[in-house]
Amino acid sequence: MRIEFAGTALALLTVGLLAGCGGGTPAASTMGGTAAVGYPIVGGTITVSCAAGSALNATTNSTGGWQITVSGQTPPCAVQVSGGTINGAANTTPYHSIATTLGTVNVTPLTDLMVANLAGATDPAVWF
Repeated sequence: MRIEFAGTALALLTVGLLAGCGGGTPAASTMGGTAAVGYPIVGGTITVSCAAGSALNATTNSTGGWQITVSGQTPPCAVQVSGGTINGAANTTPYHSIATTLGTVNVTPLTDLMVANLAGATDPAVWF
């Protein structure tokens, strides 16, 4: 039981660190980052769903960057990017991340894998 808790705590810390890597740091009232899979996900739809508050949406730019002004939201927040293009090809796979605080949260295949591990789900889209 103690080992299981320690493993979960370590996994949450790892997701937080990975999700926060890279890019500039958005202001405290915003959430943003980069959605990429080696190439940026361009024109992807970002959906942020927090513990409290309405779901928010944004679109990734030409570098995979995105930012949302957060008002009335209470973390933790689940983040998903879907659609868009990757190196000119249609993106057919949604990717996920978790934000425990406002600020920078990237969405990548690695954060998607960490979400699957934490949620105990083989498909993070089902969890989302």
